[in-house]
Amino acid sequence: MKKLALVTTVLIALCASPALAHTDGLSTPMEKAISRLPHDKAEEFRDSLQSAHEENKDLYEQMRQLHRQMHDIMTADTFDEDAFVSKGEELRQTHDKIAENLDAAFAYALSELSPAQRQMMARAFEHQRKAEHKAKKEE
Repeated sequence: MKKLALVTTVLIALCASPALAHTDGLSTPMEKAISRLPHDKAEEFRDSLQSAHEENKDLYEQMRQLHRQMHDIMTADTFDEDAFVSKGEELRQTHDKIAENLDAAFAYALSELSPAQRQMMARAFEHQRKAEHKAKKEE
């Protein structure tokens, strides 16, 4: 379960990244790896992730609304435990759907690459995971 959450976090970060919007900002190992792919493969990879990001737009907004609703429940004069638990479950389900969409897009993008290209992406994914883990420890 932790691995799924980690993969999802990385994929969400990738999809929200300005580098995937075709800028020159190569700030993460994954973005650098994508930029080393042949141009057509890099574009297909970015397009696949961008498509998932677009598909998830409504879900991202739904998550923001659920977070606001949970905040309202937590700060109300009278705490409604059942409502809080219910919103938490809705939030998990929304997060899971986002993860499914991103995982499918990432898997498709990888399926279009050669074994050597997938190995390069795997190394970048591991470097990015370690960098994010390190950054969290420093917070």
